[in-house]
Amino acid sequence: MLCAPKRKPTKKETTLYEATFLRTRTVAFLLGDTMNKEDKPENKPINSFAKFSGLGLQMLVTIGVGAWLGYKLDQYLGLEFPVFLLLFVFLLFGGVMYQLYRMLNK
Repeated sequence: MLCAPKRKPTKKETTLYEATFLRTRTVAFLLGDTMNKEDKPENKPINSFAKFSGLGLQMLVTIGVGAWLGYKLDQYLGLEFPVFLLLFVFLLFGGVMYQLYRMLNK
């Protein structure tokens, strides 16, 4: 039995297909699924090292910037006791610990 040759899709059908594909991949990317399951790399020690060293650097920078902003705000307001410095450091430390907790539970 002979099959009829497939017709070439119209420009509208091609555009619709491309838009649907792009929208699906964009939503998947925004939800954190950037690769197919078979394309995802296995958890190798180097990946874990890179992930956690990046997290450590992020923690350091976040708390450091918060401390600097608190220090500058205390200077600007003329406070003798570093209220904002301590407040920012403790709040950001709590936030970073929560982020670490969430990452470890993935």
